[in-house]
Amino acid sequence: MKLDWKRPVKMKWADAHHLRVGNADFLVSLDPDTWEKIDPDSDEFVLLKNKGMVERLRHVVPESVENIVDLGIYKGGSIALFQELFSPERIVGIDWSSERVGTLDRFIARHSLSDKVRLYYDTSQGDQDRLSWIVRENFGDQPLDLVIDDCSHMYEMAKSSLNVLLPRLRPGGLYVIEDWGWAHWPDEYWQGSTHQMVNERTPLSKLILELVMVSASRPGLVREMTVWNGILYLTRGEEVVSSTGFDIGKSYVTAGRQIFHEDLAIP
Repeated sequence: MKLDWKRPVKMKWADAHHLRVGNADFLVSLDPDTWEKIDPDSDEFVLLKNKGMVERLRHVVPESVENIVDLGIYKGGSIALFQELFSPERIVGIDWSSERVGTLDRFIARHSLSDKVRLYYDTSQGDQDRLSWIVRENFGDQPLDLVIDDCSHMYEMAKSSLNVLLPRLRPGGLYVIEDWGWAHWPDEYWQGSTHQMVNERTPLSKLILELVMVSASRPGLVREMTVWNGILYLTRGEEVVSSTGFDIGKSYVTAGRQIFHEDLAIP
């Protein structure tokens, strides 16, 4: 995966937590306590990342990024970041919440981006029919260049959206899955019984392991994979795949061996 990024740099860091990209200002933090300190009427975005994550993405994206799908709008920071950083022809964002993000709506209106930035609230990433319609409506037959999954972090739903979107990703396009390692984080909260994913019996890491096996079985489908700090960066290969009925779980071979056992489930 190339790390030489040739676009003009439009990023200006005031410090590790304050970033300006183009026309947008960001508070960059993984600390939930800082997210609530932003005035909802402010034009500053909350970006749920750290500086390393932002810089890494900037360096691994394809040279040409025209069509983007961002799974997980939340507070709107990622949509604004991708718009200002890549200036795509179109970026589509979806989120399960029905509550609109005022900061993002104002940003879109102020910069006349309603045709380039399309937002779909009250939409589950696991709803394949809805997601397929959204992709057709916005991109037609054009391939995707970049997909970011920072949404539910749940295995079944992430797999459902990947089955729709991975076949649509162009050769050399990038598919990113963030925070897949929550079941393995050593913090007492995540290894205890009170965290938000406690009832999720299958960790998202199962999908990452499946993609590793796909990269061996079908390198034409998955050309390359890099794991960095709990984030997966997957580069699409040249193989043409129909999105109709595609299932990543049936895209690798095991010589009849059982790969996943009961002990994969979270105790």
